[in-house]
Amino acid sequence: MTGEQEDEFADLAHGLVQALDAWAACVGEPILKDRPPRKVLVRALEQERATPEWTSRAPIDGPMLSYWLRGRRQLLPGTKHNRLPSVEDSAAIARALKPHAPDNAKRLPMIGREIADLAHRLQETAGRGWRRRVGESSYMH
Repeated sequence: MTGEQEDEFADLAHGLVQALDAWAACVGEPILKDRPPRKVLVRALEQERATPEWTSRAPIDGPMLSYWLRGRRQLLPGTKHNRLPSVEDSAAIARALKPHAPDNAKRLPMIGREIADLAHRLQETAGRGWRRRVGESSYMH
């Protein structure tokens, strides 16, 4: 990578870890206050999964939600690399959060789009292995 590509990678990596932390805070804050309890949120997502629109999307279950709530820590070396929360995942969670935390529900889709955009740009900039490089970067601390 050239110096310019390294700078771009660093900016994108920094943006991604911040966006992952913002996503985790946006979803985690209402859950910590039991508004809604985690079980209620997961149940709402399971009910939505039964709808025709969901058939092509991967499920969001309790373990996946817990993984995403780790924020930037989901990128740490040695961590299983599940998918990052997508635009669709974020929108589904926002719908489930809306009755309990409307402000968080409003912000979440924007954060999901930012994560998707940054991940795509990191893939283009650094290619395969970009997650490992982000996880090993100084932005993780």
